[in-house]
Amino acid sequence: MKVLEGETAQEVTSAKQNTNGECRALLFPSDVEESRFLVEQIDALLKASYSPRDICILVRQRPGAFLESLASMARNSDIQIRD
Repeated sequence: MKVLEGETAQEVTSAKQNTNGECRALLFPSDVEESRFLVEQIDALLKASYSPRDICILVRQRPGAFLESLASMARNSDIQIRD
């Protein structure tokens, strides 16, 4: 397990293959911290010319509560999301 972002998130698993993508499972202390981290990552990808169609977020538990927090932060950063 490795700590990310100054102990905000812990990486619990990571998988990379001979592709241009990656998959990571991260643990966060709150929905707010998780949303903040994801919006920062999405913003960086969009600024690096990734298409919004290239970005996918999979949610395992409590998608309703999580989506509310993520949507609010995304709107503040001018990022459009859909569920």
